[in-house]
Amino acid sequence: MYIIPTMLLAVIGIGLIVSASLLEEDKYKVLKQEALLLDEEYVQELNARYEQLKNKYTILIIAGFGFLLAGILPFGLAKKEVLSSDFLAPYYPVCIGLIAVGIFMLAQMLTTLEAYKLLAKNDAYVNQFRFKLLTKARRKFDSL
Repeated sequence: MYIIPTMLLAVIGIGLIVSASLLEEDKYKVLKQEALLLDEEYVQELNARYEQLKNKYTILIIAGFGFLLAGILPFGLAKKEVLSSDFLAPYYPVCIGLIAVGIFMLAQMLTTLEAYKLLAKNDAYVNQFRFKLLTKARRKFDSL
């Protein structure tokens, strides 16, 4: 009785995660490909906002990991036979819900922080070895 709603929630959640990750818009890819020319005052404003969000979102990221762990833990306990599956079965939909909330919080907070970091710390982002390597590879691929 509890397995069907649990499986349904899992399938919907996995489908939403996969669809969201595959729907990256092309117009935003340029932000990760080239150095951005921004007004110095605006960059300082972005840096201040990034630092504020980083402090606030760190707490929310920790809470997201907590929800994720709280949702996964009962499955691990049942697999190791610390608690019986019959005892935990009514709580599996709640566990799936906790996992979904945790993943949502992590995805939301981490992507927002990454976007602010990309804009606020663009000069450091562009000077990373990974960025330079990807730029070279992209140029060679485009020349083919």
